[in-house]
Amino acid sequence: MYASILQYARSLRVSRLAGAGIAASLAVVLGAAGCDQSTPLCRTGTGTYTIKYNLVAGSGDCANLKADIVYVNSYNDVGEEGKPDLEKVSAALMPKRFAEYLDRAEFPDQLAAWGHFTNSEPSGNVCNIPTLTETTKAFPALDAIADDGDSPFADDDNNAGRSAEVARTVSYKWSNWQVYFTAAHAGNAFVIDLDYTVTNEGGAASTCKYQGVGLLFGQRPSCSKNTNADHAKPGNYVAEAARCDSVAHPDLGLGTGSGVDPEANFACDPETLLCLANVNFGGF
Repeated sequence: MYASILQYARSLRVSRLAGAGIAASLAVVLGAAGCDQSTPLCRTGTGTYTIKYNLVAGSGDCANLKADIVYVNSYNDVGEEGKPDLEKVSAALMPKRFAEYLDRAEFPDQLAAWGHFTNSEPSGNVCNIPTLTETTKAFPALDAIADDGDSPFADDDNNAGRSAEVARTVSYKWSNWQVYFTAAHAGNAFVIDLDYTVTNEGGAASTCKYQGVGLLFGQRPSCSKNTNADHAKPGNYVAEAARCDSVAHPDLGLGTGSGVDPEANFACDPETLLCLANVNFGGF
């Protein structure tokens, strides 16, 4: 097993108030306010995350997963009189590529992996979902479509810039979802295990095990830049590190930051052109 989420949090630089430091800080705040502060309830951040993967075991078609964009949200169960049950919280995540292929016969919750937190309050700085529902999606064979100059991660109706793909079925079986949760960093980072299965047209399947670390990017999870000065025309896509920054860069045409926690340790990955957690798997 890989290091705990608290060890990852050190690498993400989101634990500066952990342990005695946060206790002391809260004591000062609470003492000044003259009141008690209730323990926050477990939940995830809401929005778009990137996940960086580390291959643990497996080979074949499943062994090429480097990163994902996923949509994440939390939900309360329905309690008495139809009111939210604050003690029972579930969370869901869906890969962006699943969402892009939704059709009228499918509902988003059928392609999202769901699970319940084991406790309503964090244990230390961790909220844990040990098991989640498995999600599977069949992808048809696709012909390549010429690039129209937009970002390769844009939600184009015509999928311009798409590479040719063979027919396959993809399955995500997530587990051990550990959400880093404090009052200052409420669910904006997590680690998770994944059994990832790819089945080809002939029925041959391969399953790979991954470790993943996710970061919330509210605005811009991609750091891809079209090298053509006229972005309306096709060009090559390269990594531009500033696109991952928490702050805006008006001089580069970036009017907003990426939405990531400014204290997180992240970087623009030149291979996937995504903003990913800058961690080394295997211990710290």
